[in-house]
Amino acid sequence: MIKKVKKGILAIVLGLLSASLAGAYSVDMQNGHLVDENGMTLYYFINDGPGNGISTCYGSCSLNWPPFYSSYVTMPDNLNSNDFRTIRREDGKMQTTYRNWPIYYYSGDQNAGDTRGNGMDGLWSFINPNSFP
Repeated sequence: MIKKVKKGILAIVLGLLSASLAGAYSVDMQNGHLVDENGMTLYYFINDGPGNGISTCYGSCSLNWPPFYSSYVTMPDNLNSNDFRTIRREDGKMQTTYRNWPIYYYSGDQNAGDTRGNGMDGLWSFINPNSFP
């Protein structure tokens, strides 16, 4: 019985390890900017700055720009885990930040790789780690 339990635990651990090695990241880079595990573009809002870890996007704003949250951020080696944190928003929801800037999706992006929100109203930009504020 104990051997079966040990084999079961080992199988679970190996399965998790192989999944993480397969590149199932919660945050990744695509075409020079951050995306989620499904390839959806991630954005920051200039009014949240300068990197104070506080979201100012609520109400109708958060309907158009839903907060991004991952309870455990995994990423490729070209990203730094120290750049990602979690905040609790005023509405009680959790939100992931990048270098203390809250991260959002854009509701107008319908497919992986869409960047329709980039430059919106001069206030929204996708997150390019190489030229980030």
